[in-house]
Amino acid sequence: MAQGANGQPLVSFEEFHELFAVPFKYGESEKPWPRSTILLYKYSSKATVKYVDIPENTWIRVDNAIGKHAEIIMIKDLKKIQNHLEEQADYKVGSYKGILSIEVIINYSPDRDCSDKLCTCKKYLDAEIVKQRRDVEIAKQRTNRYEGPADKVRKMSPTTEVERGENIKFKITFSNFYKHIKDIYGPENMEGLTNLLKSDIKLDILTDENRTYFFNAAGLETERQKREKDDKKILQYLKGLAALDQTNIDYLTENYLV
Repeated sequence: MAQGANGQPLVSFEEFHELFAVPFKYGESEKPWPRSTILLYKYSSKATVKYVDIPENTWIRVDNAIGKHAEIIMIKDLKKIQNHLEEQADYKVGSYKGILSIEVIINYSPDRDCSDKLCTCKKYLDAEIVKQRRDVEIAKQRTNRYEGPADKVRKMSPTTEVERGENIKFKITFSNFYKHIKDIYGPENMEGLTNLLKSDIKLDILTDENRTYFFNAAGLETERQKREKDDKKILQYLKGLAALDQTNIDYLTENYLV
């Protein structure tokens, strides 16, 4: 379960119900839509020296601020991470060491401006892979030019090349469309989301199918989920008793399972 610095969930149940599980229909302007944005993101890389300020494969929470959307704050973080990785001595050695995947969960879909900036971010990261691949190929050609046949054979190992199949994986899952098509800014925002898809940034909706995944990312655990853990223990215990052809209810009560 993901937790913040204080050991609490990254998103509270109150925040989930207020910001993510909004029940209103689009276009119902008489009902106040929440103005707050909560964004969770995590990234991965193949870096040998990690960026400790923002650990990878760990969900990070970002809130919107006055004049700053959460997506823009995240992009600034990602640039810090990428710059750190590019400064490492082994950045141009072997496979690509920079950011390789980014996953985002957010209560509102990006608006047009944020979509454009996210596309630019993806384009920059994709270009870094191409650039490093080109630099490695040039360095290899220069090395081969001044070495004998035996040295060339050793240098042709695939571990010295950037993996050709690598590309940046970027996915955004959101719970509500921000200023939907019925809003005056709707068509512009929809065009921005279309551009995200064209930039190979995958989009998904926070629906029943992946809500459990979000709860795990946010560090939330419902009373039902807590009880299910006990249910699994009970069933496992009963299977053991069945194998021994006996039943002992005292064990269940002594361990507070029933």
